[in-house]
Amino acid sequence: MKPGAAPILGLLAAAVATATQAQRAADIFPNKPVRIIVGSSPGGGADFTARIVAEKLAESCGNPIIVENRSSGAIYGLEATARANPDDYALDLAASTGYVQAVLKIKLPFSLRNDVIPVIQLTSQPYLLVVPPSLPAVW
Repeated sequence: MKPGAAPILGLLAAAVATATQAQRAADIFPNKPVRIIVGSSPGGGADFTARIVAEKLAESCGNPIIVENRSSGAIYGLEATARANPDDYALDLAASTGYVQAVLKIKLPFSLRNDVIPVIQLTSQPYLLVVPPSLPAVW
């Protein structure tokens, strides 16, 4: 063995051990169904997006993904996610308008800063503000 090879072999062995442990952890996650909570009625845009994501997640992780609609609104969907058991796999698919509604509401039954964490932006939509030509809008 060449001088200096022992530390490199030690690092390689540690990397293999770490990768093996990570693979074992990945094999057991998720070990129960994952819920995607949607704060809107079935059949809408958010529900459609959630069902496409759920199908692909189920294929990749081999575990059931349940889409749960909360027709009462985005704030109630966020609350259901914030109040989920700590050992549940609960995700919330909320439109940005749901977060805006939650921020504008004076008193929430949960904390947006402490009880939910944004994970990923799934979609984006262009918005357009239009006014009648008689309105003296300044550009």
